[in-house]
Amino acid sequence: MFLLATLTSAAAQTSADPSRIEERFQTRPAVPEVGEPLVLPGGEDRAPAQQAEETPFTVSSVAFDGNKVLDDAELQALAAAYVNRPITLSDARELAAKVTAKYRDAGYILTQAVVPSQRISDGTLRIQIIEGFIDKIEIEGDAGGALPFLQSHARRISSIRPLTADVLERELLLAGDLPGFSIRSVLQPSQTTPGASDLTLIVERDRFEGYAAVDNLGSRYLGREEVIGAVYVNDLFGTAGRVGLTGVVAPDGDPELAYGSLSIQQPLTSSGLSLFASASYSETRPGLELERLDTEGTAKSMRVELSYPIVRSRDLNVIGTVGFAASNVRSENAVVKPTFEDRLRSVKADVFVNALDSWGGSNSGQVTFTQGVTAFNGSKRSDGNLSRVNADSEFSRLNVEVSRWQPLWNEFGLLVGAAAQTSFNEDLLAGEEVGFGGTNYGRAFDPSEITGENGLAGKAEASWYIPHSSSVVQNPELYTFYEIATVDQVTLLPGEEERETIRSAGLGVRLGVAERANVNVYVAKPFGHDITAERDRDLRVFFSVSSSF
Repeated sequence: MFLLATLTSAAAQTSADPSRIEERFQTRPAVPEVGEPLVLPGGEDRAPAQQAEETPFTVSSVAFDGNKVLDDAELQALAAAYVNRPITLSDARELAAKVTAKYRDAGYILTQAVVPSQRISDGTLRIQIIEGFIDKIEIEGDAGGALPFLQSHARRISSIRPLTADVLERELLLAGDLPGFSIRSVLQPSQTTPGASDLTLIVERDRFEGYAAVDNLGSRYLGREEVIGAVYVNDLFGTAGRVGLTGVVAPDGDPELAYGSLSIQQPLTSSGLSLFASASYSETRPGLELERLDTEGTAKSMRVELSYPIVRSRDLNVIGTVGFAASNVRSENAVVKPTFEDRLRSVKADVFVNALDSWGGSNSGQVTFTQGVTAFNGSKRSDGNLSRVNADSEFSRLNVEVSRWQPLWNEFGLLVGAAAQTSFNEDLLAGEEVGFGGTNYGRAFDPSEITGENGLAGKAEASWYIPHSSSVVQNPELYTFYEIATVDQVTLLPGEEERETIRSAGLGVRLGVAERANVNVYVAKPFGHDITAERDRDLRVFFSVSSSF
């Protein structure tokens, strides 16, 4: 009976392991998007409004007044084509426009070159350069706890003279990153300070946000159907933070899966430094043959992270994160108590990048290095009942994930992605192994259908964005996909293979319904590997219905 319990647990471990629950449902901080609809206002045209006189005149030189940022030699290179030949006032204004464009190309979006009223008696044309800046910034609306952060952004914007697009863009995007707040900016010429502009930030605060979903993306071990709900309270303590509660239940049985988490996101500085912390608890009561053994599992997890936007713009984001995580995972059945008990402790550092490129595509990548530690009562190799032999809480692993989305023609797009993990040939406890299967890589399979110390996966998805929209159906999209993933084990448990590979292909549809719900339905076919819980490779149908409010 003991041998049967051990072999059965090993065969079903990847789908029913309680240490795999957290990675599926954990709350994560929002990732900044590229291509965000932020409009950066330019400077006002200060050229005289009257019709230019076309009487030619000849200038022997051009003098630029007010240029402190660009070197005079750069501007004289533009002026060379206009000296020692007859020009008109229209030509002079054309030169001023080229100077303005040069400043704009250098990022000085409020700078303007104008031709002032003048009498050219000595052959010198004078062009006035107004290196623009923000003089006054007003904050309107329901700013709540975001007010001190917005005031810091305002001070930073107004301190840069002349103002650059990079500074304005970063500060406005960081202001918009405050959870629960939306920021709209309005720029107007200053009524009191020549050459300056005034900026108004209009703030809206959303106190509550939520999410609800129903899907059949689980497994037969832990319940095929899942009900997911989350609620977020913004600015609860008047500090521009966010508190979230998430719950998941597989209603079949006792239930077979129950998960809950509490998360806190708190901006620390106006430069973008942010704290994220979460704690979660999950219980599993797997079905099928594991139910006959009265198998139960629990997982308690917590993590704390600090993140900082090294680069924050519409076209490129670079986010650095450091953090600490801990989890206690236990599984037992009627024969063995516990079947395993892991105490994982780790520190991590990662860099996330997303960017737009000249081909119109968007790219993202993340590199994460995780170092396990035995401090804080982490599992040691000498401990009994660990989930993996020759493993403990002291390990090293490296994860890399990249993706690219490329628009093709007018209504088509292609998404490609890859993910990899290496443990540097070390044994890992079950919760630190890489798992494939489920919504990211291996959609025809159950979540974490295969796991291993080392893994590599790739996918390609082609989409057709159907040009249709109505009050009932919005943004319909047909897509087809192919995925492949493989894992390696360093040390084998009974019933395991050294290498396992899964492949899946399918097609589906995504669409919005009544501007309230998002629906995703797809069929998928597994290849190369039986689905553990199903014991077959039959065509499968999946769905997900979700709504944000």
